[in-house]
Amino acid sequence: MADQTSAPPTKTGLSWPVIVLALLLVGALAALVYTWNQAQQADLRADLALATATASLAQAQQSSAAAADQQAAVATTQAELAAAQATAAAAQATTTAAQATAQANQEAALAEAVEEAGLQARQSAAYRLAASALAALPTQPEQSLLLAREAISASLAVSENVPPEISGALRQAVWANGLDERLTAGHRGPVNDVAFSPEGNRLATVGDDGTVRLWNTTSGGQLLVLSSSTGQPFYSVAFSPAGDRLAAASFDQTATIWDASTGQEILTLTGHKDWVVGITFGPAENDGEELIATGSQDGTAIIWNAATGEELLTLTGHTAAVNRLAFSPQGDRLATASDDGVLILWDTASGQKLLTLSGHEGPVYAVAFNPEGDQLASASIDGTVRIWDSETGQEERTLRHNRAGWATSVVFNLSGKWLASAGDDGRIVVWDAATGRERLSLVGHADAIKGLAVSPVVRGGEWLASAGADGQVRLWRLTGDEATLGLPPLADHRGPVFSVATDVSGSQLVTAGADGVVKLWQLGRDQTSLARTLDPATGPLYAAALSPEGDLLAVAGEAGEVVVWETTFPDAAQGEAEAQFRLTGHTGPVYALAFNPAGGQLASAGEDGSTRLWDVASGEEVAVLAPAEAGNETANAPVYSLAFHASGAFLATAGRDGLIRLWDTASSEQIAALPSTGATVRALAFHPTLPDTPAADGAGALLAIGGDDGTVRLWAVRQSIRALPGVGAAIQALAFSPDQQRLAAVDADGAVTMWSMISGQVVERLVSPAGVRAGYSLAFLADGEALFSGGQTVSAAELGGAVLQWDTAADELLNLYTPAPLAGLALTNNHLAVAGADGQVRLWEVEPGASRWSARPAGGSMAATGVFTTADEAVLTSVVVAGDYLAAGGDTGTAWLWDLRESGRLRATLPAHTGPVNSIALVSATGGITESRLITAGQDDTAKVWTVAANGAVARQPRFTLTGHTGDVVALAVSPDGLLATASHDGTARLWDLETGEEGLTLAGHVGWVNDVAFNVVGAWLATAGEDGTVRVWEAASGKELLRLGSSAGLNGPVKRVAFSPAGENLAVLTEDGIVCGWSLAADQTGGVPSARLLVQLPPALGGHPSSLAFDATGRALVAGGADGVVRFYAWDIEDLLTLR
Repeated sequence: MADQTSAPPTKTGLSWPVIVLALLLVGALAALVYTWNQAQQADLRADLALATATASLAQAQQSSAAAADQQAAVATTQAELAAAQATAAAAQATTTAAQATAQANQEAALAEAVEEAGLQARQSAAYRLAASALAALPTQPEQSLLLAREAISASLAVSENVPPEISGALRQAVWANGLDERLTAGHRGPVNDVAFSPEGNRLATVGDDGTVRLWNTTSGGQLLVLSSSTGQPFYSVAFSPAGDRLAAASFDQTATIWDASTGQEILTLTGHKDWVVGITFGPAENDGEELIATGSQDGTAIIWNAATGEELLTLTGHTAAVNRLAFSPQGDRLATASDDGVLILWDTASGQKLLTLSGHEGPVYAVAFNPEGDQLASASIDGTVRIWDSETGQEERTLRHNRAGWATSVVFNLSGKWLASAGDDGRIVVWDAATGRERLSLVGHADAIKGLAVSPVVRGGEWLASAGADGQVRLWRLTGDEATLGLPPLADHRGPVFSVATDVSGSQLVTAGADGVVKLWQLGRDQTSLARTLDPATGPLYAAALSPEGDLLAVAGEAGEVVVWETTFPDAAQGEAEAQFRLTGHTGPVYALAFNPAGGQLASAGEDGSTRLWDVASGEEVAVLAPAEAGNETANAPVYSLAFHASGAFLATAGRDGLIRLWDTASSEQIAALPSTGATVRALAFHPTLPDTPAADGAGALLAIGGDDGTVRLWAVRQSIRALPGVGAAIQALAFSPDQQRLAAVDADGAVTMWSMISGQVVERLVSPAGVRAGYSLAFLADGEALFSGGQTVSAAELGGAVLQWDTAADELLNLYTPAPLAGLALTNNHLAVAGADGQVRLWEVEPGASRWSARPAGGSMAATGVFTTADEAVLTSVVVAGDYLAAGGDTGTAWLWDLRESGRLRATLPAHTGPVNSIALVSATGGITESRLITAGQDDTAKVWTVAANGAVARQPRFTLTGHTGDVVALAVSPDGLLATASHDGTARLWDLETGEEGLTLAGHVGWVNDVAFNVVGAWLATAGEDGTVRVWEAASGKELLRLGSSAGLNGPVKRVAFSPAGENLAVLTEDGIVCGWSLAADQTGGVPSARLLVQLPPALGGHPSSLAFDATGRALVAGGADGVVRFYAWDIEDLLTLR
């Protein structure tokens, strides 16, 4: 199968660069041989001439005295002539050798140029993909991410060092995507084939990298990675009919069968004499035997016993490689496609040839039966897909897939109503099987498509998987004449999903909707599986809840009945589990359910305006909650939402009348009410822990309220109410994150908005993908990193259920939440310190991980909380951590120093400046510095250097006061060799000797304030950030300006912060409007003047602009903190970006 895109490469075909290189090498070798021969002949002639001369001289000595002089003269002349001839011959040999060497060098240089041209062509393709990714970013962020990943793959095929323009495209694409709906790329090279498991929840792929990979189609998680001992490419893959085994065909002339659950190898099929390129299982056991068939480039197909590996039949008849194969649905026939341009149908019992189908004008790469078995489709290098009558062999229709290239794959869907074809143009065409009309054209791959597979009808639609030479696997949801790229949403409901709920452990998820069916799912990190489907036979379901322990499941809906099950379901078949209780009492539909977190109670509310409490042990009704304003026309208004406080002591209800009522769950009395805003309230959620020990009347508890007016309000019960900014559409559901730091709301448009509970600012907005509106319900996973929202798929053909799983920290390695706006942050090898406007410093020990990072509080004055407090609780302006010490500066001019060796003991409170301390730095006692140094910069135009003794004591007077600036000194930086840099609002940066206090160079050039300074890792370069909208890089030794970045480099406003990466190769800045820009820096050939290439531009954080920026010590993360109180660790390293996405 001689195919440069879909088929495996042949063993005889050589690419033209290889041929040219070989001819050049042969020419060079011939020249060298010729030169050596000429030199040998010249040496022989020289030796002969010398011998002749020697003989002549001897003869002259023996001559008579009279003739001696004459003969000697003649002999001498002859000897001199012979010597001259020898010298000339040697010179000629040297010249010839030099010419041959020059020719060989020229030919080698040409060969190297040919190879370099090929590398440049591949790298150019990577640059084009990166440019396309950036172009797609504003309107198609998901497509942008796919293109950026392809660009990375293409670049890595050329070099391990990915150019910054290409890595920058990946960074921007990752940071622009929030919905976790992609199949993470895993193959390192072309993907050759793809196959769905029979139930559709797993997908197998094989590639040139010699691996077989098994994926979960719900989560996109990778379940198994299988490989052979030879490391040869796999070219075809198939699931057994039961889905319990997986088989793959390899270039090592074998096929392997594995257990699809454990990955254990079961059988190796050996018998072919060349690459095995096709494999397929028979549909089921046939006369007690399950069959598997393989096709090979040796021109044969073999039918095997799939259980024992016994070779049953060898089918010979093709005159070239056998590519793909297909069993008929009945299993009695096998179709083979070959490079000889024909298809053959065989009897699987006897091996007899039944039909030969001719008509293609080139090799045939793929073959597929329709579900009835009466039609056969084939795809060929001639660019056509042909439909055949499988009984007569008559060609029925020709579909032109590709007029300028090849058709490489073809597959029928399970109903037989449509078929899909793919080609080397990277395009998928979906055809109407009855008419041959083109229904859809799907574009997404950047190279040839080498395999297609169709899933069963699951999760509201059919799914088409495509495997590409670009190394990518794509999933397409097909509905009518529409297609959506992405993983299928978790639902499997036939209508809108109105409710989702998780248990406390995060191991279970329940979904319920308009189809009246309940689905219970088991949640895992890499796999989500459907555990139970229940039909309570009560009509559409509007509410579902899991008890805190996850042992009880309750649902309710249109019928007004509340149905409760135990989730253990002993010995019950799917859909047949008997309910523990059927609770009746409501006279209309039930819209809301909630279990009491303290246990023992279930609350329900609905159309009849009543809220009822039930005993979950007995199923008895405990109370009916009657509004205090009984008799009022709103007293019986429908109740749409319920929320228990975490203590279980009280319950909040709300509904159509917009009133929020608070009830004591012990006495069943109404204890508080919030007047209506005039908008219907459909969503309520209590903050998990505020207050820590709530009073019986709930005073101080924080309740979130979502209304049809699109506003989310926070009610500190009996105290105040506050509105959160920005939604718009009616609020359908609310949920607090388990870490208590975020509040999520989903609106009627299916958009999810996330606020910081510290600042009240929006920190994230997530938008449902095209064709999905998941806007009815919300539930966080226990770890807070995932959020489920329930809703529906929307298309012209149908309405289906959808549950989306959102990654709530998709673009960050780590998020840390603080209770106040941040004024500064500092990082060391393993610590992060932040200074807040609340007068507190927070310190974490950060642990980098393989994907997500973790952090834990590190010491502090409040036990192990990591919180360090100042005596007067001043507003902090700056912070630094280094070695054994932590220091901070405040707006009162005071600096504080804590000793981390003594559990955060406050060692010094220094009246450092007459105005606010703008910046602070620490230099540990290392190298030539015998004592630690604390450096402060103030609004009084000075910087001061303080001595810190080994025991942590600080001298009351500064060692030096550095004067010279004529404006606020706002930033400090220290080089590795003890040079101090200061930045000032006087428009200059200055360099000082840290040991002597002597002023060195003054760096002038900015027009206006200099806001920040930073040295690179070796201290050779100093970067400054200016109010004039420029970043400048200076040579620290001479003060020479080496580089200036301004509007032409993407900066359009004042620059507030600047930071070098640990290795010094990247530079990041923060602008006044919150934009983060990053460049790659490279020195010229002399190591002097650097050049910069823009890597990335990040938009402002939604929750308030960052005020601080730094790289972590590993260089894997760019860390930002700002007004929303959130510290974000953005992934910077390419491997981390690929892991996150």
